[in-house]
Order: sequence, then structure tokens, then C-alpha cells
Amino acid sequence: TVNSRLKFDKHIALIVHKAMSRCRLILKCFHSRNATIMLQAYVTYVRPILEYCSSVWSPHCKYLIDKIEKVQRFFTKRLAGLHIMSYCNRLKSLHLQSLESRRLIHDLVLCYKLLHDKSDSSITTTLNLCRNITRGHSYKLSERLCTTDVTKFYFSNRIVNVWNRLPNSVVSSPTVAVFKKRLIDADLI
Repeated sequence: TVNSRLKFDKHIALIVHKAMSRCRLILKCFHSRNATIMLQAYVTYVRPILEYCSSVWSPHCKYLIDKIEKVQRFFTKRLAGLHIMSYCNRLKSLHLQSLESRRLIHDLVLCYKLLHDKSDSSITTTLNLCRNITRGHSYKLSERLCTTDVTKFYFSNRIVNVWNRLPNSVVSSPTVAVFKKRLIDADLI
């Protein structure tokens, strides 16, 4: 769902509403608050709603990022023994990542697939490889000049800086599985 100004606010509101409804249903149906069981239910039934096709609609505004993160914050707070912990500490103890960092990883994996011809998508034409590379890896991307926020935060522009900071060992991985494994060890900030 996109509005006339190419914003995904309504879409994000809809998926957050659907995910929160599903969270409440899980919390209502399961009598146990065992973190392992509840986390498995969350990962299986809620998180896919919040991550489906996120490379298309991934928000850049803080209020939308917080709105999405609120779902995971809500759910993890209701698990046994975690309600007094801060959100960051809950994520560490549950071995979870924030939804924002998961969206970034999804974007990087998609970029890898597009640049290494491991995807059937035609979006490859929107990714511009740098012509003159003096430092870094041989898959460096160049940013397109954008005058509006609409194009500035498209997938093909928002991924450039993070992608270009990745080490050559990560970017030149032989398979997607190896790329994902090396990406976890890389510093994305």
C-alpha cells in the first residue's frame, strides 16, 4: 500500500496492526510464558509479517522505524522474567536482532544477489558500479544524484554507503550462505 506521494506510512500501519494482533493472539492462546516456546511462535507467526518484502518499503523516518520496532518490544516484554529488562538487554538475552538491523541485512543480501546474478530481478540496472576504484572492493556502488526524498531512500540509494563499507572478503563471497555468515561478523555501523 503506497500513497500518492510514494510513502509507505499506511502500509507500515497495516502490517504493524496485523503483527500486534497476532502477538496478542499468541499471548492469549499460550498459557506458558516460556521464552523458548513463545519466541518460536513469534519468529514463525509475527516476524514474517514485519519483514515481507522489506527492501521495497523499508522506512527511513525514525517514527516509522520505532512503530515497527514497537511490535518486538511489546512481545519480548511479556516473556517470563524479561519485563524489567531494557529492550537492548532483552534482545541480547533472547539472541535476537532489532528489526531495523534485520531489514538492513535483508537489503545487503538482496544487493549481493543482484550484483552476483543470483536473482531474477531487473532492479540490477538501478545499481551503478563505480568505474574508477582506487580503494576497497571491486563491487563498489555509486550513488545517484537525488533531489527528493522519494528517490533518495529507494533501495538502490540507501544501500550504497553500507555496501561500500563492507570488506572485500564479505562482498566477494562465493555463495549467498557464505555471504550471510560473513555479514554477521562484519561491522555494519
